[in-house]
Amino acid sequence: MSEYNGFVQNFNLINCYVDTSYYDRKLATIVTSKFSNEEEQTQRMSYYFVIVPNAGFKLKPEFSFKLQPQIGTLYDENIEWLEITNQSFQPLTKVLNLKLDLAKDDFQLAGVDLNNSLVYETEVNGTPVYLFLFGGFNEYKLIFGLYQKFVGVTSSYYGDDKVRGISFSFRISDGGGGTLGYASLLNDLMFTGEGGEIETDINNSFFTTYYIDINTLREIEQSGSVHDELIINTYSYPIKFNDEQLVESTIKTGYISTEVIAKIFKNNYTSLDIFRFTIPDISNVTDCYVRIPFNSDISLNYEI
Repeated sequence: MSEYNGFVQNFNLINCYVDTSYYDRKLATIVTSKFSNEEEQTQRMSYYFVIVPNAGFKLKPEFSFKLQPQIGTLYDENIEWLEITNQSFQPLTKVLNLKLDLAKDDFQLAGVDLNNSLVYETEVNGTPVYLFLFGGFNEYKLIFGLYQKFVGVTSSYYGDDKVRGISFSFRISDGGGGTLGYASLLNDLMFTGEGGEIETDINNSFFTTYYIDINTLREIEQSGSVHDELIINTYSYPIKFNDEQLVESTIKTGYISTEVIAKIFKNNYTSLDIFRFTIPDISNVTDCYVRIPFNSDISLNYEI
């Protein structure tokens, strides 16, 4: 059964990861998961193939992977593996109109402008197949979706073609229709994040602190992509951190990257000059105590 777990067999994800989060209809909630060079894959990819850079990094515009699109209900291992690169995609030539539920299965597309999408077009056994890069290239999130021309009932269109989504993990059945497992339609993933002078373990904690201004708060409110319950408002704190201590990132909930760009701290611990003062040179004084409104006094060696 391990041969048919639907997981990608070969990948090299430098400073980035594949977000395999999905909407669980039984639990009526989004279940977050991912895999990377450092973490094994635990969930199959469904209808979205999503690449997200690590905190403090941005995705390079060059990437590649292999795709084996499947048509019908039976897995065909003889279908040619396609070599997909960033140069494979072209601007849309038709209007893309997909029926989406952004609160459930299609949550990855929240805030994405589908009009800016790119497409790679091919055919499998005479059936047109479309690989979309939704929203085009984005240095903070790449979202791929695979669709085929469909003659049945559907409310999604690419131009005049009715289209239906194809999962990136394909069900394999035995002669009696029973499920043997799943095969991945993706392999040899090559994606890279660059930049980042950030401490590697800064996101190991449950929370990530984002340093934002009032304009970003308004963007969060208007987009609705970040739940209000996740926002702790400390805007009234009269603290201004230095720009060199911060780096741009998108606001993430779990492993899911939103479209809202904010700043995070480069280091797990940061310092800030609140005020400066000069201690007068007084003879026979060895210790000095500064009393400020924090948890404890700060003790200074007088010679400092």
